Amino acid sequence: MTHKISERSPCGNERTFLDDVEEYLWLAKMLLILHQADRDPDTVIRVLLERVQPRFPEGHTWLLTPAASRDDADDRFFPSLAQQLGITRKIDSRSDFEQGLLDFLADKQGQAFFLVMGIETISESLRYDLAALLHRATAIYDPFRVVFCGGERLYHLAHADGESSLLNSATVCELPGFSSMELQERASHQSLSLPPPVSDSILEVTGGHGWLSMQCLHAWGQDQDILFHELLLRDQTLMARVWSHVLSNPADHQRLSDLLTQEDLGEITLAWVGDSLLQKLYWQGIVKAKEYTLVWRSGCIREMGQRLLAAITS
Repeated sequence: MTHKISERSPCGNERTFLDDVEEYLWLAKMLLILHQADRDPDTVIRVLLERVQPRFPEGHTWLLTPAASRDDADDRFFPSLAQQLGITRKIDSRSDFEQGLLDFLADKQGQAFFLVMGIETISESLRYDLAALLHRATAIYDPFRVVFCGGERLYHLAHADGESSLLNSATVCELPGFSSMELQERASHQSLSLPPPVSDSILEVTGGHGWLSMQCLHAWGQDQDILFHELLLRDQTLMARVWSHVLSNPADHQRLSDLLTQEDLGEITLAWVGDSLLQKLYWQGIVKAKEYTLVWRSGCIREMGQRLLAAITS
């Protein structure tokens, strides 16, 4: 296992989210944990693994982190997964891994739990192959449970073909955004006493964007007179981290310029379907759902985009 998991305790909305996921797993054979790019799922993943362990025989829960690969023909991919599971038979192909997996589960009478991270870092073809293999295995072994954790690419895997999508029947849970309670508890973990008005000010400027909220918290710990709006807008590196993925395609620039003039981006059910740019904005944590409408995460994040886009296109 190469993925280093956070050791902090879950905060605020994370605890409620974990309670919900744990309840769903009594019935759901496959579950997807979706999160926007600004949201770090590591603590939720670690605690979920701890919570499900008593449901399975000792040593029957696994955190799987597929080897990063953009090559559909990568001959290391399935052997790497087999090694993580302790499958000893020789694995040279997808079919070898499938048979090894079924034998592995048969030996455990289906009593196994897989939590799969890193789905974003592998090719579309390998993502589909892995999901298909595990989906078939859950149909064969009733106790077997699989949780995938990811963002934009996992969402597309689940919904690419509409109602006929491979993971259409999976239960979907989305990690909630930052709350005031979570920010307060994160501050406490850093031995900071964060007054509620300051917490509210951070969330107003960031719109609950997880990474930006933590940047503001860290800056406030060093200078309690800091102005958060000015902090975020004077740091080009910080703005680029939030917006670089969305700005990477010049073909999107004119449409993005038009969107940045709008206060809201339309009703979710109408604006979202088939709109790859809006979906990218959402999964990057730049826009959010407010009731039934897509809106900018915050005025400050919107202004970041306007400034960066103007600098690129001028």
